[in-house]
Amino acid sequence: MLMATETPLLRPARRLAEMADTLLKQPLETQAEFDAFYSKQYGQARGVNRMSHLGVELSRSFARAPFHGFVMGHPGVGKSTEIGRLLLAQADRLRPIRISAAGELHPGDFRIHDLLWLMVVRLLSETESPVVSGFSKQLSPGLLDDVRKEMSQTLVKILGIQEREMEGGLDFKILAKIRAALKISRRRTEETTEYNYSALTDLLEVVNRVFEECNEVLRKEKGQEWIIVVEDFEKVGIEAELLRRLFFDYRLLLEALRCHLLFVIPVGLAYTEDAERMPFGPQRQFMIPDIATNTRTDHIPDEKGLAALLDVIDLRLDPKLLDAELARAVAVASGGNLRDLFDLLGRAGIAAEARGSERIEREHALESVQELRSTYRFRLGESDYAGPESAAIPAKIEKLVAVYRGSPEAQIPDKTLYALLRQRMVLQYNGTVWFGVHPLVVDILKETGPIKPHEPGGTDFSGR
Repeated sequence: MLMATETPLLRPARRLAEMADTLLKQPLETQAEFDAFYSKQYGQARGVNRMSHLGVELSRSFARAPFHGFVMGHPGVGKSTEIGRLLLAQADRLRPIRISAAGELHPGDFRIHDLLWLMVVRLLSETESPVVSGFSKQLSPGLLDDVRKEMSQTLVKILGIQEREMEGGLDFKILAKIRAALKISRRRTEETTEYNYSALTDLLEVVNRVFEECNEVLRKEKGQEWIIVVEDFEKVGIEAELLRRLFFDYRLLLEALRCHLLFVIPVGLAYTEDAERMPFGPQRQFMIPDIATNTRTDHIPDEKGLAALLDVIDLRLDPKLLDAELARAVAVASGGNLRDLFDLLGRAGIAAEARGSERIEREHALESVQELRSTYRFRLGESDYAGPESAAIPAKIEKLVAVYRGSPEAQIPDKTLYALLRQRMVLQYNGTVWFGVHPLVVDILKETGPIKPHEPGGTDFSGR
């Protein structure tokens, strides 16, 4: 994270030492960052732009019924960046509160009421901030008193907040303490207090009052409405059963919330046998796919996808640091996944600088590719720490080969395919929605025999 005195680098890196500043594996957020680094060509290469559809839906919902929806995508496809771009485009209408489920809740054991209280705390804090309300209190004392009473009845026992701390009202200090307790409270695992139906109904009423009054303040002061974006449900540490319970069992409650809401969820959650129980309906699910670097059947380079990746590289690195042919080879090796692309370029830059070079040569890129390919080789293997339902090596290899050869049955997701998608050994593309094997994994399959060395696909760094 940049220190307060540092200025972010908003141009392509001109020296190897600057690559760490332009290849940060974090989402673009500000307009200046988007102007400097966002590739429209990359966005267009995804195919059907579902995020533009989402933008239309959000615009239509302004000053009308709240919008509720889902964004989905596998790790490394740029979900947070696309959401940030969408929110910047909607800035005249919508003011976002972005919540990290993995970072702001107890990831191993949270409940629907934890999420609702986190939304309330964040919304109250943002609405009462000088940026929105100036230095005058805009929210009614009656609302804040009702929120305090509801918190006193429940959060004192669940989170260990002292009841006397609530008596002074909901100032920033107590809101910050509640927010921290929702994340780190050990009492969560020792004693879990569930809301019964009646208590949840009461909580829903209070939450919706907060949503409505905070929106009234924001409309009056800024002409905007709040949108709450809850991200990182797909991150490691959040159990699948917690998400099933949240979105399946509490569907009606989520649909009754009177605030614009956007949830970022794992792809598999929307495609289970119980998917019809998901709230909001399938038309409110917006998928962000990977970018194809090879064609589906004959595994030759996909020129549109590669051109988009090269545009991303050009926006981040001066051409003198990496010649066009080598940049293309690295783009192929990334499989179209931005996280892998930045990883490969970053490691190659470090290798070049460590050897006293002023630019990335093939030997540096090869070292980077070999390191990342080793990571995928370990993912293909088995571990003592894998869960009981993890796929065995033969099942993974069989599925990978079937996907590579274009077997129609392999395009139908099962547990093995979802495991490979989560590990990014298989990538999901747009258009007709098809699956392909990551080029680095094709290299591994060529080395180990299931795919012959002369067959197409893989990278320009295989076997070297």
